[in-house]
Amino acid sequence: MSEIDPREFGRLEAEVKALSKCVEDMAADLKAVRSAMDAAGGGWRVLVAVGGLSGAATAVMIKFLPFLPLR
Repeated sequence: MSEIDPREFGRLEAEVKALSKCVEDMAADLKAVRSAMDAAGGGWRVLVAVGGLSGAATAVMIKFLPFLPLR
């Protein structure tokens, strides 16, 4: 078995520490997003529902508009 190079081991250890810090930062950001979503309550659900309903109504109007006698 080959011996572990101390420099390579140190470099890898530094990379692992940097990645651990990055993951901790991402977890903090995710918690902030989650708390913002919790604070928003049901408001975003209403906006999504209104957008979906208006999109569906527009699609139905566009689908049946050619069949209406508008002359």
